[in-house]
Amino acid sequence: GEGMEEAVEASDQLENDTSNNDAGQCRENTLSNNIDTRDQKNTSINDESVKITEDGKQGTTKDATDGETKDSAEPTAESEQNRSVNESDKRTENAVNDELNDSAKPREHSKWGSSRNAVYDEKVESTKPSDMNLGSPAVAESSEPCHAVEAPKKGEVSSSSESSEEEYGIDDPRQEIIDLFQDMESPGTFAVGGSCDAGKLIMPGLVVDGVGSIGLPLSGSQARELAKRCEQAPFGRGSQTIVDKTVRNTFQLAPEHFQINNPSWSKELKSLTENVCQSLGVQAQLKVEARLYKLLLYEEGSFFAPHRDSEKEEGMFGTLIVVLPSQFTGGELVVKHKGKTEIFEQAGSSSFGSQYSAFYADCKHELRKLTSGHRLCLVYNLVKTSLGLRPMAADNSSLLKRLKAASSQWGQQFDGKKLVLMTEHLYTPAGIKNGKGSAKYKGDDAAVVELLELAIEKGADIEYDHGTVSLSETGYGEEDSCDGWGYRSRRRGCESFTWGETTERDLSLDLSVWGIVNIREDEEMIPEGFFDDQEPEDETFEPTGYDEGVEAERQYADAEAIVVWPRSQRWATVTNNDTSNMCNYLLKACTEGSSDSEPKEECIKKAKMLMPRVQGSRSDDVATLMKCLVLIGDELLGKKFLTSYLSADPKKCPDEIIGQMQAFIDCFGADTIHPIFISSINATRFSADPTSTANFLIKYGNTLGMKTSNSQLTENLIGSFVDSMC
Repeated sequence: GEGMEEAVEASDQLENDTSNNDAGQCRENTLSNNIDTRDQKNTSINDESVKITEDGKQGTTKDATDGETKDSAEPTAESEQNRSVNESDKRTENAVNDELNDSAKPREHSKWGSSRNAVYDEKVESTKPSDMNLGSPAVAESSEPCHAVEAPKKGEVSSSSESSEEEYGIDDPRQEIIDLFQDMESPGTFAVGGSCDAGKLIMPGLVVDGVGSIGLPLSGSQARELAKRCEQAPFGRGSQTIVDKTVRNTFQLAPEHFQINNPSWSKELKSLTENVCQSLGVQAQLKVEARLYKLLLYEEGSFFAPHRDSEKEEGMFGTLIVVLPSQFTGGELVVKHKGKTEIFEQAGSSSFGSQYSAFYADCKHELRKLTSGHRLCLVYNLVKTSLGLRPMAADNSSLLKRLKAASSQWGQQFDGKKLVLMTEHLYTPAGIKNGKGSAKYKGDDAAVVELLELAIEKGADIEYDHGTVSLSETGYGEEDSCDGWGYRSRRRGCESFTWGETTERDLSLDLSVWGIVNIREDEEMIPEGFFDDQEPEDETFEPTGYDEGVEAERQYADAEAIVVWPRSQRWATVTNNDTSNMCNYLLKACTEGSSDSEPKEECIKKAKMLMPRVQGSRSDDVATLMKCLVLIGDELLGKKFLTSYLSADPKKCPDEIIGQMQAFIDCFGADTIHPIFISSINATRFSADPTSTANFLIKYGNTLGMKTSNSQLTENLIGSFVDSMC
């Protein structure tokens, strides 16, 4: 595409040189000022290691790096002189104290790291854009001119409320965003349980078809009658539903075969559901229903091996179990999630009262073996039905301000590294596709997304998408002995292998909206080493021959992530510098009224960048870019594309553009388009490829030439073609 690049760049040479010099100087000034600001701030904070109180008395200081409290040194004459009583100095001193206090606060362990800068210690050293920015300035997404920010002098406070670095002391905005997610209080737990009697849950009035009213506590004789009416409970394995008593040994009864006749049960169940959702950290704005799923009966010896509940209907996110009064021993419910375990021992409390437990559907759980008696329970699916009123966000106001400030600075200093925040919970593709915003997430994940959505509403330069991370590895396996005599048997069915060495690691990230994008495991995934503690889902070993080794492959279960980047850098983030992706992105950006639309100036800028790239690219890319140019509707831009595209390779017939030519003529006018085409049909093109040139004229005639408004162009093209042959 050298000819194409020359054609475009020749007309813009002076403009580009000037704008690049200005942008480069602006970035240099901005970086220099940021460094000066940090140096001044560090000097202000660490000077004398003395914390100045408002009344001028000596106090204690907390070191800004490790948070330890130290005795203050005796104030020097210089420090006394610095204690000015004017209002500006007071505000500066208070701001310093706030920063010291904030940095000294202990940080609780979270899923993304144990303390500030535990995940990433590197600092942003430059505002230079990444390769993915395609040579454009780091602030290219903004339509506003680039202005260097003058660092405030010592003792002064910036008058701009948008001066986030001065207000929050942000050295690394990306790390700041990680830190503020760590600072968020967990909205709930993954599993909860207790006694229903505390909530005054009354008896359901249970009636079973063929058995009649069920007395509670459940008697042995009625339990045996009920068991005859039930069926052996199956479980899911992949896409199959099977019965295997070595995995699940219990009875079940579908809702159509029993009734709950107490009219007050629904009201009490609703109250219990609300309490459960609050404990699980479900967002307050969601409407949740507990929908009856099954009646389960366990007898002596019954159990259910560790498993996860499938999402049995759209919107299901959890399970609620109400254990009705019944006498049994054993049968502990064990729920595990992300290395944490909750055990609900309900046997001792269930003889004359109801117990409940609830947990997220993706939590692995098991029911241990009943050692005696019977356990009768109602199982409900917890289902999100709709969004209610949005809650007040007062508790997140401080975090929201920090997020806006950090994201603004991150967008200006973006180096191509996204945040790939691995989720606490698992999600189905259908749940992500059909859900809306934070409503499709659970627990901590929902809290993170809700904060992001609030920041987006307030105009923060930040954006997110749901991602699926896939990992597979290839390498070599080692053969184990299986015959008991110490040599490695090669008998069929006796081979046993273990993983030996990994030679290749393939990691991919698939965004739900933007498709597959690049991922840098060590630099972008939070927490680091996420897959280190994961067991592979599948391993295969293939012997290559005697003493030639064993080829091995293994696949890990897909993991889910919330992927975050600056909104201003979406263009660089989601296209992977791929021409087809960039054309499709621009088409969305040019579509007015869509959530992805961008200002016309930004679309023109991107279109200019793409024009030299489509030369030699797929015909689909050329067609997509031409659609974009029509949507933009800038005549000069349309003429520039057509002229440069046709002149870039004078020996090649421009078949790729024929499908979009009528739209071009309708948009920019025949008087604009016809002269460009007529000049393109010349002797050079014909002598290089006469067949393709002739075919182009035929295609043009079939596509456009029959239209009256195009008759003159057709005649002129044929004349040019004839002249070329002569």
